[in-house]
Amino acid sequence: TASDGTNTSTEQDFTINVISNPNPADITNPNNISRAEGTSKTAFTITATDIGNTAFTITATDIGNTALTYGISGTDAGQFDINGAVVTFKTAPDFNAPTDNGNNNVYDLILEVNDTLSTTTQPITITILNENTLAIANQTLSIDENAAVDTVVGTVATTGTPTAFSITSGNDAGLFKINATGQIQVATTGLDYENKTSYTLSIKASKTDADPKTADITITINNVNENTIALNNQQMNVLKGSAINTPVGTVALSSGSSTVNTWSITGGANKDNYKIDSNSGEIKVKTTLADTITTHTITVQASGTDADDKTATITINVIANPNPADITNPDNISRDEGTSKTAFTITATDIGNTALTYGISGTDAGQFDINGAVVTFKTAPDFNAPTDNGNNNVYDLILEVNDTLSTTTQPITITINNLVDTLAEQTPTVNAGNNITTSIDKTVTLSATGNDPDGDNAALTY
Repeated sequence: TASDGTNTSTEQDFTINVISNPNPADITNPNNISRAEGTSKTAFTITATDIGNTAFTITATDIGNTALTYGISGTDAGQFDINGAVVTFKTAPDFNAPTDNGNNNVYDLILEVNDTLSTTTQPITITILNENTLAIANQTLSIDENAAVDTVVGTVATTGTPTAFSITSGNDAGLFKINATGQIQVATTGLDYENKTSYTLSIKASKTDADPKTADITITINNVNENTIALNNQQMNVLKGSAINTPVGTVALSSGSSTVNTWSITGGANKDNYKIDSNSGEIKVKTTLADTITTHTITVQASGTDADDKTATITINVIANPNPADITNPDNISRDEGTSKTAFTITATDIGNTALTYGISGTDAGQFDINGAVVTFKTAPDFNAPTDNGNNNVYDLILEVNDTLSTTTQPITITINNLVDTLAEQTPTVNAGNNITTSIDKTVTLSATGNDPDGDNAALTY
């Protein structure tokens, strides 16, 4: 009913529609935020928008430009104050003395924004961070085997500034230690690559008012060659024309050298002419050498356990024998035919008193045997039945004498002498018509006398 006080009042019916706020405030804070502990009490500022307006701080307006009011509630609301849109802690947060309901440094609130028509709410959590946080990642360091005590392995890298480090596992042998700066050092002797090639230590980094952190630090042990092969360049000699497998010499190690496990020829201008025994280091001729005086070079390599390979240049002088055997037999000899098979004995001298070996070759070598230095006919020579190549009772041979370095040769001819066959004087009585027989194939001169037994003085014939 409405009345102006003078005129008659008038009645009018109104319909009131109870509706929801068509344009409530929109809270734009995230649901979860975090901040570091410290002396500041400021937590955050509530932010909200209405339709058509941009984000604002502390105040916001809705479509009707209504002033917004702010509030907080929730489990941990008692730990906060609010002034306008600014929310602050009653007491600056301390990570090590949380005051939230769960004592876990996570504060739970409900934000409230009212635009006079309705209140918009939104839960929010504020997580307090420890400002003294540490971080350490798995890392790899290395150290040479046999390192001395106190040798530095390396320093553990961290984020933050730890005040203490410790080795919590992996150091059963007590080989390592760590100081307050995170520097790892060798604690005792005994690092041996051949025994163990790596160690994994669990390292803990600590700091007051910070959670300790751990990481695996792998320490790789570097192999250090503990043995030394001592080998110098050397010279050897071999005779020109030497055959395959002729020994040249054995490579000599220098005094104090470690043991060699494997020998090899790795280079050199004449590497294809020679070979080396992989175990003994003996060099031999691989391909028959030319009959020429010259110089050859090869590179040999010595390899051993826990030692660097060592190489040396071997100079091989290809030479003639400086002191060959000297055959002293004459070039021509003769001997009588007969029943004896002995031909002759090879005679020779050698300056080095080397044991000599003997041999024969040549056109008629097949007619002879040799035993040591003694040469014999296979069949006793017969002047009337020669077996030499020319059937002229002259046998041609080549004498051979070897002093282990080279073979000296000399041709020799053996002439067979014809012996005159003789018949002893005889006085046989021969009857008429009988023959006289000799044991030799020769013309025989006979002298004979005769008589006339019947006395008729008949002429005698012979």
